[in-house]
Amino acid sequence: PTRRSSDLHDLEQILEFRPSEPQLKMSMEQMMFDALTVIAQPPRLLKHGSFSTFVQAAVDESGPIGEGLDLELIIMQDVHFQDMLEEIHDCLSNAFERSRTYAQFFDCFTARFIENCRFLDTFTLEQHLEAELPYLRHLFEKYTSQVAEFKHIRVAQDLGVVRINSKMLDSILQPSPSQCLEQIHHLMPLIYDRKNDTLLHDLTEANEHVSLIPASVEDFVKLTLSMHAVQQRLPTMHDAYDALVDMYTLMIDFSVAVPDETRTRAGMLKNVDVQLKESLQHAEDLAEGDKP
Repeated sequence: PTRRSSDLHDLEQILEFRPSEPQLKMSMEQMMFDALTVIAQPPRLLKHGSFSTFVQAAVDESGPIGEGLDLELIIMQDVHFQDMLEEIHDCLSNAFERSRTYAQFFDCFTARFIENCRFLDTFTLEQHLEAELPYLRHLFEKYTSQVAEFKHIRVAQDLGVVRINSKMLDSILQPSPSQCLEQIHHLMPLIYDRKNDTLLHDLTEANEHVSLIPASVEDFVKLTLSMHAVQQRLPTMHDAYDALVDMYTLMIDFSVAVPDETRTRAGMLKNVDVQLKESLQHAEDLAEGDKP
């Protein structure tokens, strides 16, 4: 299963009230009836041996002392006891109604969590090689902001006779934006490296074409043709170079751990870009008839 499917399954389980309202009411009623059983369980005091001197005459005359009235039944039929049960039932109903309202506080977090799960399943190297810099910056800002927002998730709240414990929910929601940031931090250098390799190949190839030292008219013609071809491609290559410089700066701004290999690639790209500009200028000078 994907990260999304497993996390969503856990979320669905935790979003349910446990125990549910009917289960808690039944549990409270059972607890009250169990308490009644405990109260009615002890034998009648008159049957205790310490009172035999006082009750023996009555026993001899009327027979053994009976069980007496059913204390549990008396209490259950008492109007005050019934009112108390009804008040407990109403308190629980009110508490669950407030709990359902309170649970709406988590709606925005769960919605973002679901969105983040989808993002984690789709934010891959191959699908984001062509991602524009504004979009990548938006992702950094979005999930950095979410990390701060998710810290405000409440882990407990008293609502009447009920305390809402949302620690388990927090344990699933809280890491979500951080996981998205980790994914971005992991893939950004890889995206940069792939783009860098492509541009480095193009710049190196262009530099080789315009760095030719002509030894003949044929070489001069070849150099001139290569120079014009590179000049036509130069704006596109410069835009790609500037975009990579901005992407590198973006990684530094958001504290991405840039590998040494990526730093080396950035330095190589800068050097080749400078070399190409110098070679192109030299070729233009030759084309205009100036000698080096």
